[in-house]
Amino acid sequence: MRNSVTIIFLIFLISCGERNNYIPDVFVNHEIDLNSPENISLSALGGNLIIENQGYNGLIVYRFSNYEYHAFDKSCTYEPLTACAEIDSISSSLAICNCCNSVFLLDQDGSVANGPAILSLKRYSTFLDGNMLFISN
Repeated sequence: MRNSVTIIFLIFLISCGERNNYIPDVFVNHEIDLNSPENISLSALGGNLIIENQGYNGLIVYRFSNYEYHAFDKSCTYEPLTACAEIDSISSSLAICNCCNSVFLLDQDGSVANGPAILSLKRYSTFLDGNMLFISN
């Protein structure tokens, strides 16, 4: 009986190991001056901005409402460790991965509108203080 419990525990431990199908955690602490001319695309509702060299594969910032912004990692959640697995185009509130043709809804929670991806985009916390937008995890 004791051996059975040990074997079950080891199988459980091994199965909870590496998560190859999701975006690795990286430190994010970025601020955006919304009055800066380079961030003008965030001045309108539905506006978006791509920020390279942040997050795992870059950030997508989306203006959801007057005082609310969403921030997502630019990595596609379908096989995210492959070289081409990133959002390469945004059309209105749709983020599109041309590698696998997955489509994500930026005006919601980054959820999948069209697969093969089944996981939502990785989301980061946002905090608005005056004209400064802070993005972190």
